[in-house]
Amino acid sequence: MVPGRYPFEELAAALMHVAVDPEPRLLEELVTDRAGLRSAVEGILGVEDGELLLVIDQMEELFTVTDDATRIRFIDSLVDAVVDPGSRLRVVVTLRADFYDRPLHHHELGRLFNEGLITVVPLTARELQHAITGPAKRVGVTVDPDLVGRMIGDVADRPGTLPLLQYVLTELFERRHEGRLAIDGYQSVGGIAAALGRSAEDTYAALTDPARRASRRLFLRLVTIEESGRATKSRVGRRSLTTMSSGAAMETAIEAFAAARLLAVGADPVSGLPTVEVAHEAIFAAWPRLAEWIDTARASLHTERRLSAAVSDWVEHDRDVDYLVTGRRLGEFES
Repeated sequence: MVPGRYPFEELAAALMHVAVDPEPRLLEELVTDRAGLRSAVEGILGVEDGELLLVIDQMEELFTVTDDATRIRFIDSLVDAVVDPGSRLRVVVTLRADFYDRPLHHHELGRLFNEGLITVVPLTARELQHAITGPAKRVGVTVDPDLVGRMIGDVADRPGTLPLLQYVLTELFERRHEGRLAIDGYQSVGGIAAALGRSAEDTYAALTDPARRASRRLFLRLVTIEESGRATKSRVGRRSLTTMSSGAAMETAIEAFAAARLLAVGADPVSGLPTVEVAHEAIFAAWPRLAEWIDTARASLHTERRLSAAVSDWVEHDRDVDYLVTGRRLGEFES
């Protein structure tokens, strides 16, 4: 599972995939009962021997797009299920290194992290070579040695470039000639540094003016600005995007960037309705036009994040009028 805005719903959907006889009130029990996850695991496994492995990918989303109250309840439930002496739940999470301090703010989760931490260090040159040539070899494609050397040189000692490497290799595979990936194809896409931004700009340039305007609104809806100022991706319902003004232009923009593999289209785990998110967070820095959009709208995006947290707090307290935004804060949000 990936946490997203609704980690309990994502967890329930993941458990439902492996439950032979799903509990009809599974989601409700996960949300309301701290021991809900532990009970759900026992219900799924039953009396048979065995364990359940839960993989939580991109756990940083708990700290970027999940509201505070939900995040705390989710972590409490997760810790409760893991530390129980008789637990048959095993958990593996992936977390970006720049978010490592976040779990440490939760005492029990921090202890578990320290005990089970495995650090994934940057690949060596030899490992990068295998990462480039291995998958190609499995499908009968060769990679020119000079191309391998060039790509390794471009990636070495640069953090966060593996998603870019993946993207470039996909582009090169589509441009292969007689079962070969060659350096001229690599140069035509702009290399590691420019490929993602160049593809985004080419896609944008091919749009009509209304679709270009919609593109700006689209990408600014798909980014969240953290308190630190860092831009991270956010998953948004497709319907909420296409019901904005110029819905047809927005749909055109979504389809164009999805076709270029710059957006990923998925489905909400509860409603099943389509969702949209950026495929590679690296695009926030790799596409100069988008970086400029974000810088220009940074204050508004930060205000929107605060408003979203206020809305979640209000809903969390059964829409109590005492939790409504008032006064100067309300005026700021209205403007």
